[in-house]
Amino acid sequence: MTHVTEAVHPYLRHFETLESAWRANSGSWAVPMRRRAITTFGELGIPTPKHEEWKYTDVRELEKLPLIHASAVAEPDPALIAPLIEALRAEGDELVSRLVLVDGRFSERFSDVSRLPTGVTVLPFGRAVAERRAEIEASLGTVAVSQAHPFVALNTAFFQDGAYVHVARGTRQMGALHVLHVTTGAGGVTASHPRNLILLEESTQFRVIEDYSSLGTEPFLTNPVTEALVGPNARLELYKIGRESAGVFHLAGTFLQMDRDSHVHTHNLSQGSRLTRNDLGVELNGTGGECVLNGLNVAQSRQLMDDHTTIIHAVPHCASREYYRSVLSDESQGVFNGKVLVRQDAQKTDGIQSNNALILSPRALMNTKPQLEIFADDVRCTHGATIGQLDAESLFYLRSRGIDRESARRMLVHAFASDVVERMEWKPVRELASAMLDRSLGHGIG
Repeated sequence: MTHVTEAVHPYLRHFETLESAWRANSGSWAVPMRRRAITTFGELGIPTPKHEEWKYTDVRELEKLPLIHASAVAEPDPALIAPLIEALRAEGDELVSRLVLVDGRFSERFSDVSRLPTGVTVLPFGRAVAERRAEIEASLGTVAVSQAHPFVALNTAFFQDGAYVHVARGTRQMGALHVLHVTTGAGGVTASHPRNLILLEESTQFRVIEDYSSLGTEPFLTNPVTEALVGPNARLELYKIGRESAGVFHLAGTFLQMDRDSHVHTHNLSQGSRLTRNDLGVELNGTGGECVLNGLNVAQSRQLMDDHTTIIHAVPHCASREYYRSVLSDESQGVFNGKVLVRQDAQKTDGIQSNNALILSPRALMNTKPQLEIFADDVRCTHGATIGQLDAESLFYLRSRGIDRESARRMLVHAFASDVVERMEWKPVRELASAMLDRSLGHGIG
């Protein structure tokens, strides 16, 4: 208990310094919620490997990182931001808007939300807290529960900005929002807690791309939380791209609730950061729902990438598909813990879960734990995991056709990752995924 108190004390002290400012602004209604969250974080503390859910992921280094938030946006050189934007530039007449956050704060200079379908509202989250109290107060924290996740509690206590997305009932035109989070570390800033809230009403569709990048190499904590409520017969495509620098600790929570006949496709693509932890939870609460969870991790050096996923089938006649792959080189580590829970009333559930890892170095390590918990008797659920190296026969075959060893290895790695990449519906993300994989392989894959 003493260790927990010492570890969280700087956070509690910093909260006290910010609370008076929050009470004085137009988002003061959220202060009691923030207070409950910091109390919860104080009780839970920073997890250690003694906690089962954090057995292979040690985040105690965060205790050495001073907690400093951005009080104002330090605008970076536009020449540094432009390549990050261009990496996901759509072609033709596709409606794509952009919201940029610098060290956790909204940047109006780099943002452009003018290209949205009629019926779609996008606001910086800090502004939405003041202007959209009714919608946010009714939804915030209903899907991402602080009591179950210490870093969700920390985010709820300290959130500054992010993206608020509301798609009004009947909006059928597909639009997209690129939410670009840029870490600079300028001015000694060492932490950001972005908060995203996505509300899709009945018979709507939308695409959100969360993109996390860095301009500096300083140690930094990025602690985002995304909540999504997907209404009846609605469709959400949610992409999350991690390409931060090697000094970043990225601890993310994404939580979605689905109504009847809704469709959710999530795609996680992680390459950057010193440590990445993605907690992803989906609840299918309406019959006829279907979700696809798709992820690719590409790790090198001494990176650690951890995916914890939970799919809850609460009602009958729903389907879930989960496909995660990891490419690990050097002394990197991967973790996958995927749980599919089928409740007693969820008859006719159809679920598939698959996790595969490709180990490119004798020093790389993968820990995988796919889980099924089934309390219904009329279901079709499967799960499986594989961990292996490049196939020697395939490598020999390519070499025998005159392909050099390095090119042959690259081809096999791309082939391994292609299933996940091709499942990404939006072309700019598929192209970015291929480019990120190429850059990683260029680093060396042995």
